[in-house]
Amino acid sequence: MKQTSAPIAKISPPSLSGIFSRKHLFKIIDSKRRQPVIWICGPPGAGKTTLVASYLKALKFPSIWYRLDEGDDDIGSFFYFMGLAAKKLTAGKKHQQPLPLFSPEYLSALSTFTRRYFREIYGRVKRPSVIVFDDYHEVPVDALFHHVICDGIEDATDDVTFIFISRHNPPARMARLRARGMLDIIGSDALRLTMEESKGIVMSQSLVKLPSESTIRHLHKRSGGWAAGLVLLLKEVQTVSQDDDFASTRTPEVVFDYLAGEIFNKVDGQTRDFLLKTSFLPMMTIHTAKELTGRADAEDILSSLHRDNCFTEKSSTEPF
Repeated sequence: MKQTSAPIAKISPPSLSGIFSRKHLFKIIDSKRRQPVIWICGPPGAGKTTLVASYLKALKFPSIWYRLDEGDDDIGSFFYFMGLAAKKLTAGKKHQQPLPLFSPEYLSALSTFTRRYFREIYGRVKRPSVIVFDDYHEVPVDALFHHVICDGIEDATDDVTFIFISRHNPPARMARLRARGMLDIIGSDALRLTMEESKGIVMSQSLVKLPSESTIRHLHKRSGGWAAGLVLLLKEVQTVSQDDDFASTRTPEVVFDYLAGEIFNKVDGQTRDFLLKTSFLPMMTIHTAKELTGRADAEDILSSLHRDNCFTEKSSTEPF
């Protein structure tokens, strides 16, 4: 049983229960399906995975769901699990041969193998279909996987859409797809909750007590449209005796714990030191960051945090 649990989780969409449907984003995804690739990126907890899973469930598209991790740098492992995922989608078709397994002798002609492999998938799936790659940011920057996936996309048919979910922008290897108009992005700005969506999420939760209208507005403002932040703050407000008391409370410890687990503990030591030395500033210039940290590369660190959607916003009047 333990041997089968890993692949099932890796190629299965997340379970959904009590989810608020973000219908205006459903329309945005629909409008972008003219391109073969949709890239959805934003900070952790922005609701990316939930959005795509709820979209597929609502529209009942046949789909392949593949959850990426560092192990997918092993190309043989990737093709194996991809074959399992495709088999789930095409179950019921008679006399169908399994997709080919990748072996070391194919490395010298990897691009050719990849194109044939994906063309075989395109010929088997129902139409229209969606192929989802979740947690793309988990793949190492220098992984061979980036080349493989770009080769696989090259021959995608009009009625097969790839959706990539990531905390980061598309890797440099995909610049060619963007230049050819094959890739469109839904970024963090689009993922921010509107006030109506915040209210809808609050109403969809199983709450001991329903917050007042003013408290919901306060939660929306404090969370800044961040879905995970709204839910975490909402859980905190349930422990306060009066809604009005919550307005004066500090940011709950659970929010700091979330950020520590999802961002702080996953960056390198130099970036952690930079964040600690600048954490008390709500905003900063590059000059201020250099003075506080003593780091000449402060601009590069800030740019990296901004690029990777690590809750670092860039001002229109100052570099940072």
